[in-house]
Amino acid sequence: MFDFEYPAGLLDGVPSHWYAIVGTGTGHVVRDYQGIANAPVGSPVAIVIMEPGGADQDAFVSRYDPQGRYISDSWYRTREDALEDAAAGYAIGPGDWHPVPDDAPDIEVFVFKNATY
Repeated sequence: MFDFEYPAGLLDGVPSHWYAIVGTGTGHVVRDYQGIANAPVGSPVAIVIMEPGGADQDAFVSRYDPQGRYISDSWYRTREDALEDAAAGYAIGPGDWHPVPDDAPDIEVFVFKNATY
């Protein structure tokens, strides 16, 4: 892994939450957490959110469809492990990650309202 390719702060968890979009779509944003979106159902798009893990795990990654519906989640020992898995499983590159401001009151809502696909 080439650390210098990733956005500043991503590997250090600053800010604590980051997101990436997998696939391409219409260039619109996901509207909200209740499932109102611009992407047609079945679009090959997923939203991936990385957040802090817990005591023994450094990262928690959750995946959502373009309508904002939960798909799956995974725990990782390190943020590097999470990024390597995202790169291998979803072809998420270093430049695909975007920060979520630490003062965002609800991470998923922020991502769904601001992520373009």
